[in-house]
Amino acid sequence: MAVVLLLLFAIGVAGATSYEIVRSEATLSQSRKVGTQALGAARAGLVRFMAEEDDTLPVERTYTVDGARAVVTPRLVVEHRFPNRRYAITSVGSFLDPRFSEELAERTVIEYAMHWRSPIHALGVIVAATNSFTSDDISQFSGYDIATAADCPEAPADPIAGLVGGGSMSITDDRYDDVEGVPRSVSYGSPQAVLDSLGMDWDVFLDPDFEVDYEDTWPDFSLIHPDTFPVIRMTGNFDAQYYHTGRGLLIVGEDLYLRSGFTWDGIILANDMTNVTTNENFLIRGLLAVGMDGVGEPVTYRGEGEAYFHSCNVLAAGRKIAQLEPMAGTWWEVF
Repeated sequence: MAVVLLLLFAIGVAGATSYEIVRSEATLSQSRKVGTQALGAARAGLVRFMAEEDDTLPVERTYTVDGARAVVTPRLVVEHRFPNRRYAITSVGSFLDPRFSEELAERTVIEYAMHWRSPIHALGVIVAATNSFTSDDISQFSGYDIATAADCPEAPADPIAGLVGGGSMSITDDRYDDVEGVPRSVSYGSPQAVLDSLGMDWDVFLDPDFEVDYEDTWPDFSLIHPDTFPVIRMTGNFDAQYYHTGRGLLIVGEDLYLRSGFTWDGIILANDMTNVTTNENFLIRGLLAVGMDGVGEPVTYRGEGEAYFHSCNVLAAGRKIAQLEPMAGTWWEVF
């Protein structure tokens, strides 16, 4: 009898052990499953957050992903050149563990991203990615922000350079303050160095798949709301006359010629700029960048044109193409 009882006890112990092993394996399997679902939610939340953010300041958002939840929180890391910033984006994915109604399986991922609120970094009010730039006569270029808090909350911004070039620079004027900024002028040493510092890919803006509001046609600004800054692309040469006065982001695929009476609020990006040898009197309130093809063809400007840094116009011109761009190689999971 004792032997039988001992055998029955052993069988019972073995059965209980087997049950515990099976239950433990099931628990581990379930834990892995909910953990994987939480990680999937965290990653999906991160991707969605990057895709949805625009020119507004990033704020915390909560998403539901296949029964799981992702809470995505941005943290400003560093202010780059106006108006662009770098953020650390944290996404916490959570999933309700059906075994314990009050406990959540959580996974956390972080990725750095650039918040592009303008297509370029604001290096200077006039940027010429050329081997040489000559400016004389009575032109007026100022890197001091003329925008105020009444125009937009970010204004006034810190001053930028009056003139940025990629090589030799010659400035002749009647008064020293005809070109002003911080610094007044600066050479980056080569056209490519200027393009690299702008932080842009010119080919993207010329790509037909890059959506614009108007292409090779000019809008009637009297029919557009004054707060709307359209994106306009002229694929060939563009002769900017007085009747082209307007606002927005203007992309010129070939040569830009600035004529008297032309006024622009926003950003102009041009493949190149035709030398101005007559007293053309234009006005830009924002930014002008030329020489985007990187060839570095010298530019001579002799005219009465004016260009003033206007931070609010720069922000408004970049609004439609503003985005959060994930920085390659910066994704990781927090354990």
